[in-house]
Amino acid sequence: SDEQDPRRALAPTSNQQTTGRGCGGEGVGWIRAVGGWGDFDGGHNAANIDRDLSGFLIGFDNNLNDQWRAGIAAGYTNSSINAKDKGQDASVDSYHLATYLSFQADALSARLGAGYTWHDIDSKRYVAAGSYNERLKSSYKARTAQVFGELAYAIDANGVALEPFAGLAYVNHESDKAKEKGGAGRLEASTDQDATFSTVGLRVGKSFTLDNGATLTPRGSIGWRHAFGDTKPDADLRFIEGGAGFSNSGVPIARDAAVVEAGVDLSVGEKGKLGLGYSGQLASESRDNAVTVSFSLEF
Repeated sequence: SDEQDPRRALAPTSNQQTTGRGCGGEGVGWIRAVGGWGDFDGGHNAANIDRDLSGFLIGFDNNLNDQWRAGIAAGYTNSSINAKDKGQDASVDSYHLATYLSFQADALSARLGAGYTWHDIDSKRYVAAGSYNERLKSSYKARTAQVFGELAYAIDANGVALEPFAGLAYVNHESDKAKEKGGAGRLEASTDQDATFSTVGLRVGKSFTLDNGATLTPRGSIGWRHAFGDTKPDADLRFIEGGAGFSNSGVPIARDAAVVEAGVDLSVGEKGKLGLGYSGQLASESRDNAVTVSFSLEF
């Protein structure tokens, strides 16, 4: 039966049950709270930065038929970014919207999705040279769009669910012109960056029935992510007071990184599921981590 299918151990708490339940099957509503932290090495003209993040996501998905499942998600996050020893920091409010679609035929699964994020950014920096000191501020908007796809194959290894997977994602980030206020050193800046990522890895999970009848499911994954093309984001800059424009490189994207996840889910009653998870993207020049607490409910 579907409830005994070991591939269900691979289903994240938030969405995408691994098997269909027929046309008109149960939908799943979910909510996820997230907290994250990371540090990124700058190099070249970019400073090392720290980032803290908090927010939430909500969503709903449902079977379209025996093989197709679709969902939608939305959320809000706030990020605090600090450039170490440079007197620069920023606060970013981000509003997320995404849709996703999955197809399953026997052990083979295909997953597709697209997302769009609106960013409201407030930044400030301090400029000091001898007796010259300025505090410069700017407020501007930016947008991030992405599309992604994945193929996976489920394997039952004596009740342990294994799922090798390979995915590809394209991400575009662009900003409006940010015009600083506060002094003669004011800059006008804008960015537009494209990036493509591939990820290959393995998921594993196993469900256990507790004495009280609840189901406990430890799960995890490990993978390798590769970034194609130019990994250094460039900003087009110009002094507002006048002068020729110039460009400056920001904190680079990790060319290669390990991506890891670990978590545990616990069934709550007949329809609910509570989850706790960790995810990380770890490279020699950057370390990005997140912890999530989630709850889902079947309808």
